[in-house]
Amino acid sequence: MEFLEFISPEEGTEYIESAYGETANDCPTVLLLDISMPVMTGWDFLERYEKIGSNIKNQFVIYYSLHLLLHATRKEQSKIIHKKIF
Repeated sequence: MEFLEFISPEEGTEYIESAYGETANDCPTVLLLDISMPVMTGWDFLERYEKIGSNIKNQFVIYYSLHLLLHATRKEQSKIIHKKIF
């Protein structure tokens, strides 16, 4: 088991695109997302993540804290709860 931490969301998305773009993994990768990140928010990350090819997205399971939804706007809550991101 390997744990990687990215403080910069841009660095994280670049890593995802380069490391997962060529070969598929046998088991899904768990991505823990902080919705209230500085610079690029978790919402921004999810919008960028949606543009990544399905061959990459299918390799991930994304978890985020429901506690953070309490502080989100209605529009942000709706985006997370009603839209399948995978």
